[in-house]
Amino acid sequence: MPKRRRYYRRKKNPKQQRNSVDRISNLPIEIIREIHFRLPRIDAVKTSILSKKWQSIWASHPRIFLDEIDFGADYSRYSVADKPKRDSFLTYLIKSLEIRQKPSEYNCDVDKLCLRMTVENSPAELLVNKWISFALENSIKRLCLSLKTINRDHYYLCGFAFCAHTLVHLIISDCEITNCSFKLPALKVLFLFVVCIEDDDFKDLIAGCPLIEQLRIQDTKKLRTIVVSNPNLEFFGVHLLCSDGKIRVESPNLHSIEFISFSIDMCEVEIASTTTVRELTLRDAYDPETLIHFIEKFPLLEKLIIDGYSDLCEVEITSKPTVRSLTLCNINDEDLTLFDWDGDDLKMTWMNFIDNFPLLEKLIIDTCSRLQKLHISQPNLVSLVLKDSIVKWEARINSPKLKSFEYKGGLTDFTGIEDLQELEFVLLYLDPLKLRDYYYSWFRDMLESCARSKHLSLICDIEEVVLIPVEVTDILPVNDITNLELEIISRHGTFEGVIDDFTWILPDLKTLSLTLGSTTKFFQFRREEDGELSAEEVHKPKPDKSVSILRNNNKSFLNIPEIDEVGMITGEGQDRISSLPIENIRQIL
Repeated sequence: MPKRRRYYRRKKNPKQQRNSVDRISNLPIEIIREIHFRLPRIDAVKTSILSKKWQSIWASHPRIFLDEIDFGADYSRYSVADKPKRDSFLTYLIKSLEIRQKPSEYNCDVDKLCLRMTVENSPAELLVNKWISFALENSIKRLCLSLKTINRDHYYLCGFAFCAHTLVHLIISDCEITNCSFKLPALKVLFLFVVCIEDDDFKDLIAGCPLIEQLRIQDTKKLRTIVVSNPNLEFFGVHLLCSDGKIRVESPNLHSIEFISFSIDMCEVEIASTTTVRELTLRDAYDPETLIHFIEKFPLLEKLIIDGYSDLCEVEITSKPTVRSLTLCNINDEDLTLFDWDGDDLKMTWMNFIDNFPLLEKLIIDTCSRLQKLHISQPNLVSLVLKDSIVKWEARINSPKLKSFEYKGGLTDFTGIEDLQELEFVLLYLDPLKLRDYYYSWFRDMLESCARSKHLSLICDIEEVVLIPVEVTDILPVNDITNLELEIISRHGTFEGVIDDFTWILPDLKTLSLTLGSTTKFFQFRREEDGELSAEEVHKPKPDKSVSILRNNNKSFLNIPEIDEVGMITGEGQDRISSLPIENIRQIL
């Protein structure tokens, strides 16, 4: 069994701690606001306890998120039992508005307001209008409104919400838009989700947004005809509920299109400028004819995303040499597992589809769990991502230009990785509790196969910070990895424990950059006279080859901002630049 490493910890200077507290109290307003911007909302609220100055600045924060879900009410499903929680939320809205309306040296323009709530009565409706008016009076740039009502199908949104000269980004959900005057001269982004709007009102709305660049229309009621000719429009996404709709997009700069639950037999679609479209997303297409129609329609397509289709092998298209990026998601039909024998070679029918893109540089296969055997040999492929896509037998990678490889799934046997001369970045998502039996040996083999890469990252969803415990004596060490960059996104465990429980598998380790939670420390390793390996905390070294291991206890550990059903960025996905808990603010100063 490997010997325990010696661990040296530098002592903190009490005088430095006192100075850091003083620096916090005297920080400029701009720095404090920047810290608030970078923190998740929950942690940003906690900064109010640092000083009265921090409390006042947070109360005037330019980004306002008001959500009844934070008070325990269920926005998605109305319940009378949630009334006390909604009453508490209304009280909070009233007090917050009163504080913001008071004169203060810290007051500033409103950058963003997100309001999500169930409007139960007239006082609540009046309060909603007051908040919208306050935001408009303070030069708001981004407005997200998700408003439900219990008295009628949709909440009627007052017309003054559509007269804003500074508004750039507008998201509306669960509302009715009718008989309004639209004056949005600066608006660039408009998303409508589950909105009730008729053809004439939509026509007036689009006419009132001359600079619009992104337009998404999803699950709208009463809307049957969409005509858009705005010259700056670059993105257009649509999902119409009606079966006799008409769509015409005449914008000359259209770059990206997304169709959801679509069929060319149910809706008439005309795109005037087909040669400008570079990105196409098709989600839940009804039939192969729809996929073929749109893929063939845009001759200069560079990026293609197909999500939720069950008969990919029936989609026969011509070669697309312009496509550089292909994403296949939720392709789980039985046809994916069909194969033909040609001598000793196993040929997958779905691979025929990928072969239509000879100059492919990026391939993403996401949530395709019925794959039997995978052979990736695209000669120009630079990036390969396999997420939640379990390959039953073998995955062979033979793309000589591959630089980036990302994998999340089971204990798939990969071959060819060790021969990739240009591989620089490898990212593996691991769950040892699910992988169990052969995890340790598989993990060790993956480390060895990827040792050639300059940066190896692992995200491990485990409660304990133990990837390979020292008790596992039948695992051979991995040589030639001298510099390790280890990041564990968790506040559990200790630096000493992580060093003891994992780094023994890397006997050649010389430098270690270890992040535990939000604290980063740097260590150097050396051999003592007795042959024991010791670790000492040092200043930041300069690694030439690194391994980065990330760990997250949360279920959603991809660190990707998530969009909920109303188009709002949810939870801690809000513009996540860093996640610094309050107790660690002093450390960054």
